[in-house]
Amino acid sequence: MPHQQDRDQFAPPRSRGRARSWSLALAAHGLLIAALLWTVRPPKEVEEAMVAAEVWSSAAPASAAVTPPPAPPEPVPEPTPEPPPPPPVPEPVAAPVPTPAPAPKVQAHDDEHEAEIALAKKKKLEQQKKEKAEQEAREERERKAKAEKEHEAKLEKEKAEKAEKARQDKLEKQKADKAEKAEKEHREKLEQEKKDKAAKEKAEKEKVEKDKAAKEKAAKEKAAKEKAEKEKAEKAEKAAKEKAAADKAAKEAKDAKEADARRKAELARLQGLAGGAGSGSGSGGSDHSGTGGSRSGGAGSSASGGPSA
Repeated sequence: MPHQQDRDQFAPPRSRGRARSWSLALAAHGLLIAALLWTVRPPKEVEEAMVAAEVWSSAAPASAAVTPPPAPPEPVPEPTPEPPPPPPVPEPVAAPVPTPAPAPKVQAHDDEHEAEIALAKKKKLEQQKKEKAEQEAREERERKAKAEKEHEAKLEKEKAEKAEKARQDKLEKQKADKAEKAEKEHREKLEQEKKDKAAKEKAEKEKVEKDKAAKEKAAKEKAAKEKAEKEKAEKAEKAAKEKAAADKAAKEAKDAKEADARRKAELARLQGLAGGAGSGSGSGGSDHSGTGGSRSGGAGSSASGGPSA
């Protein structure tokens, strides 16, 4: 606040004897003004407007010295609600031309005016401090709420990402297990087909070998049977030939025996005939010749029959 001596430097010099009277007068005027202000107080808006007008009219250098409240800091992550706009600066009101008055009355008016300005400034500063504290508290609450909200959103996002990652990992694992199972089944199928093919080829080979062995056995048995039949036929033929030869020999022997018997019978008959004819010529000689002849005939007959036999 500017000093009183600076404001009154162009006023006429004061007399030392009247200082006490001026002090009493100022005190009386101050009490009177305080009583009037206490009794009749205008609305707050009108008072602020009047104070602002008085500040701009009579104490422009002092008002310029007051620094405006700093703007709230902007948050880095996300834009925050815009700070409330500063109160409109009232336009400077032209100061009324003071009417000439006696020196003591002007001094009292200046002191009163300075007291009002100081009170208004104090109230304004307190109001600004209060508003600034409220603004900072509100911004702090908003910042904390925003940070908490961002933290919760971050946690939810991380939770969702973890859940999504777990789901993707599960799907990948299921896919890998399915592919591995399919590959295993495919390998087992190929191995089984290979085993079945080998078993089939082995069975076919064994069947071919078995059929071949059976054919060879059948051929051998057939050859043996044919050989046995042939040998049997040859034996039968040989036996038949031998029997035929034996039968022929027996027949020839029988025929020869029968022929020999017939010849002997014929010889005997002939001898009998010859003996009957000799008996008629003499009995002695007949007996002798006949006996001899019979003997000779018997000898001749036996001799002749010998070869025959």
